Amino acid sequence: MKKSILKEDTLFLDSCVFFTCIKEERCRKVLDRAINQNFKIVTSITVLGETLTEMLRQDETVGIVDQFISLLKEWNVITLYPNDVLSQICFEMGLDTADNRITNQITDRVHLGYAISYDCNYFITDDDAIQRYRIPARIEKIDYHKPDTQDLIGLRDTIQKNQMKRK
Repeated sequence: MKKSILKEDTLFLDSCVFFTCIKEERCRKVLDRAINQNFKIVTSITVLGETLTEMLRQDETVGIVDQFISLLKEWNVITLYPNDVLSQICFEMGLDTADNRITNQITDRVHLGYAISYDCNYFITDDDAIQRYRIPARIEKIDYHKPDTQDLIGLRDTIQKNQMKRK
């Protein structure tokens, strides 16, 4: 069985989560609580690129980009880069037709591929299609699995359950 590359409990953040946390303080607090429970925050170079590109299209570019960079630093976000496993996972997801929820969302498949290839525990996103997507069986046969995929509210509930178990 393969070993996790990151070695800690990890939360992979999709680009939408950064926007939500910049706009809503209560959402940022969910991730602050996760960090206090020793979760590591990770994202990919592609999420960073997508997020920055979207931010540059907005009217108040400087303010939002500054807030984004501040969050990256505050949370000590680990940036993931392509690896051979990512390439294989993305290839398999691209061939798969069994679950077509994200067939036309190539960038989202790549983001999810990073989380799978780095064996992240959670993939945090507001995208319902990604949350419900079933990865191809061929990926599971090589001992890689889809992380627990949920939104910030689901993460908040998970953190609360974990706190209650520890008491």
